[in-house]
Amino acid sequence: PLKKVIDGNLSFDVYIGALGFEDRTTAAVEALAQADVQVKSAVLFEYDRFYEAAEKKRDKYEENIRLLTAGKAHRPFSAPITVQDPGFPQRFEHLIRSFGIKNRIRILFDCTSFTSLILSMTLSILLDKNCELILLYSEAEEYFPSFEEWETGKLKPHGLRVRGPFAGVRFVAKPPILQADDTAELPVLLILFPTFNTERTDGVLADIDPAGRIWIFGEPHDLQKNSYRVEMSKGFAAPLMHPGDAWGTLTTFDYRKTLLALMDIYRKHRFRNR
Repeated sequence: PLKKVIDGNLSFDVYIGALGFEDRTTAAVEALAQADVQVKSAVLFEYDRFYEAAEKKRDKYEENIRLLTAGKAHRPFSAPITVQDPGFPQRFEHLIRSFGIKNRIRILFDCTSFTSLILSMTLSILLDKNCELILLYSEAEEYFPSFEEWETGKLKPHGLRVRGPFAGVRFVAKPPILQADDTAELPVLLILFPTFNTERTDGVLADIDPAGRIWIFGEPHDLQKNSYRVEMSKGFAAPLMHPGDAWGTLTTFDYRKTLLALMDIYRKHRFRNR
């Protein structure tokens, strides 16, 4: 709940969000505006895909941003997802510095519509800052594929994916530590968050060829209604899993818990694996 997250704090330095095409893309910024939260500056990430669908949400998003900033214009930030963007970290670092806040910066980070790639790059920078970082996320009201599609057997994989708006593997983004083929390096441990379209998961596995894998399946916030999705995810991932692979579940709603879990895995394996 938003009230618990902001804990009575109604003034922040920066709001960071992303313009998506989902119905829930404006949910968090609307809730902040209704709670009379004020921010000094706002940043809106914009992607190079799904322009028409995202544009339908723009007016509503920007209207609520102006309520947060008392009418001050936000800063658009280009976040391409169809091509690799090696300059992203430097551009985002420069953006944060441009706010000129020398003390501990207070950031509201609404990750509702952030793609996985942009989210991971952005968080890696923010977590390295001396900042008070509050994560916001708006969970979906309804999930698809539905329970009926799963229960009746209508949901069938098409190769390594289900029918949907995404297909194929354009590229595999990876850090420099994995870009050199050095046999003297420590073996790679890969942590995977598989979706129903497992062709991208397969693409990462083929590109990196990890020595070990840990699979993390998303656990919906409403388990009474949507628990079927955990077994459905496992079913689609099963052909890619090896005997002995470790796996577990994490809530899809709480990014803080996910980060803490990843930190725990890192601590346990950092001296034995990359």
